[in-house]
Amino acid sequence: MNKVKERRNFIRFFSQLKARYLLKGAGQDWQECTIININRKGMCLKFNTTEKIEVGSIINLETFIPSEMESIIVEGRVKWFHPLMGGHGIGGIDLTDEIAQEKFAELCSIYSGADKVENQEEP
Repeated sequence: MNKVKERRNFIRFFSQLKARYLLKGAGQDWQECTIININRKGMCLKFNTTEKIEVGSIINLETFIPSEMESIIVEGRVKWFHPLMGGHGIGGIDLTDEIAQEKFAELCSIYSGADKVENQEEP
């Protein structure tokens, strides 16, 4: 039986977090993207461009947690990139440092709606 070996050390969680990225040394401004899935050591991004993003490029990524005043900024390296139809691209990012557990839990709760449910009053 042929089994595919899991390459990730952490489970990825589905996401639709809005973010923005900056490629180091590319001489561009921050660009919008969406975090499609995430774990503490990596993520998959949907880029709002089909311009080729070079594998190995250093990327800074910024996203916001509504309950926090400061954004979360992480750095990583582009592992792969593929252009998609409709003016988008998709790519995998390996993060330089793991996302702290408490920040990661907050990021995951945003998509699940936990941040909205906790603040609602009982009927």
